[in-house]
Amino acid sequence: MIRDLTAHTAILTSFLFIAGQIFRRYPTSLNVYTKLLTGLVAGVLGSILMVLYSIPVEGGIQLDFRFFAILLAALYGGPIASLLCVFIISSSRIFFYEWSSASITACAAMLVLSICCIFLARTSFSILVKSAAMNVVSIGIVMVSYYFLVEDRETLQQVYTAILLAGLPSGFFLSFVAEYINKSNIQFHNLKNISSKDFLTGINNVRRFDELMNTNVQKALKTGKSLSILLIDLDHFKQVNDTYGHPAGDAVLQQTARILERHARNKEEVSRNGGEEFSVLLYDCSLEKAGRMAETVRQAIESEAFMLPDGTAIRLTASIGAACYPENAARPDLLFETADRGLYAAKRNGRNRVGYAEQEEFSSEKKQRTKETV
Repeated sequence: MIRDLTAHTAILTSFLFIAGQIFRRYPTSLNVYTKLLTGLVAGVLGSILMVLYSIPVEGGIQLDFRFFAILLAALYGGPIASLLCVFIISSSRIFFYEWSSASITACAAMLVLSICCIFLARTSFSILVKSAAMNVVSIGIVMVSYYFLVEDRETLQQVYTAILLAGLPSGFFLSFVAEYINKSNIQFHNLKNISSKDFLTGINNVRRFDELMNTNVQKALKTGKSLSILLIDLDHFKQVNDTYGHPAGDAVLQQTARILERHARNKEEVSRNGGEEFSVLLYDCSLEKAGRMAETVRQAIESEAFMLPDGTAIRLTASIGAACYPENAARPDLLFETADRGLYAAKRNGRNRVGYAEQEEFSSEKKQRTKETV
């Protein structure tokens, strides 16, 4: 039994590393979808251990490490994941094995185990302490359930010996591996955020903007839909730094980023391109709609009372350049340049306004025709 249960540990370890790769793509903060996915993966894992690798004891009673799947689901997925895991494993127990007192006891034990693990997971102890407590409690519940199921005392003693010699060390080892994978994924997401987010405002940096720009350009070319961009530049921002200091300027930039996030269709569309210049990418958005959004943003910035670290409130305005492929940018690679010329036009015409540029290729053709006429 001990050798078979040790094989269970190897299977669980392999599964944890595979699951770690699956969950690496998701944010570290759990949403309902991630919780459901955690419960589903853990339930499938527990069912596989029970159906394919369980050790027959007597009278339809099976010995396996399915309870580790419930433990991990409660620890990293919360109540939703843990209860979903129990439901999947219990359903598999009833479906693949006959309905008997052993099945009822097993399902009840898993439910009690899940509730205990959920309670322990919500305590304020460290992950390793919580997992150790869950491990001990889980093994205790499993041993109690086998006490009522296994009639032969000698067989029961063998089961207890196998659980204690293989279960306790395996539980601590698997908890360590799971936490190692979890911390690795957290570090991966932190590094990903550092490489793609602006350190000051928390929105996309220029590197992420370039990635989104390329992705949206390819999408626009493939689907034939429009792609618009807004370039936002704070008017006379240098005076804020010169008059109130750089911490005040940083506060203004942070508040501007929040304004843009509130008015953008999606926070992922907003970027800081450097200094006091921001941008908003708008896929499948006409120039008219982009212009309306630009005007909304301009008015929001104009009416905002920017609070500085010393408690002073100041007013600022912004100039915005708007461009859209294919309406006033003949090619996608001219989109940013066209918006930049619109921004320059807004500043040249008095600031605190939305500016547009003519389509560059069309303008060149007009100039060429004028020269030929002359």
